[in-house]
Amino acid sequence: MKLRLVLMLLVLLVGVTLLLQWAVDHDYLSIELRMVLAALVGLTLVVVGYRARDGRPGFSQTLQGGGVAAMYLVIFFSFRTYGLLPPGLAFALLAAVAVSSGALAVLQDALALFVIAEVGGFMAPVLASTGEGNHVALFSYYVVLNLAVLGVAWFKSWRLPNLLGFAFTFGVGSTWGALRYEPEHFWTTEPFLI
Repeated sequence: MKLRLVLMLLVLLVGVTLLLQWAVDHDYLSIELRMVLAALVGLTLVVVGYRARDGRPGFSQTLQGGGVAAMYLVIFFSFRTYGLLPPGLAFALLAAVAVSSGALAVLQDALALFVIAEVGGFMAPVLASTGEGNHVALFSYYVVLNLAVLGVAWFKSWRLPNLLGFAFTFGVGSTWGALRYEPEHFWTTEPFLI
């Protein structure tokens, strides 16, 4: 009985996928609608994964991680590839996904999900960058993000988020310093270095 149900769902999934591909090939679905549908699929994965957290925690966290990653990708492609989002909104959405998925991870004691949230959080300004950003805003955001990681470290004995926070802050800061630092930036960057 279960095998028959799984096969029926698989055939239905393949059929819907082929129908959507046909609609895309014949321009029946606009790019905006495709991005909204993809975001809804990501959100659905997170919701279904969260609801299944008690019975199958590993499967649940995998679904949620896939959903979070899908939302990151939708926001990034909507901004960078298709120009559907302005940079500020793209950054705010990426940060919101990072904060909400980080909260879900702490609530469920899910280190892997927290790592996905943290990587997305640290990559948000990089992914939403136009190359004309404000370094004070960038470093202020990283201070807030590192304080959030410190807050999580206060309650959870996870070492990986601490190492990732250091690596991303050092890596992005060093890259910015090598590529963009000018002597007139000294007084606005020194407080962050201290």
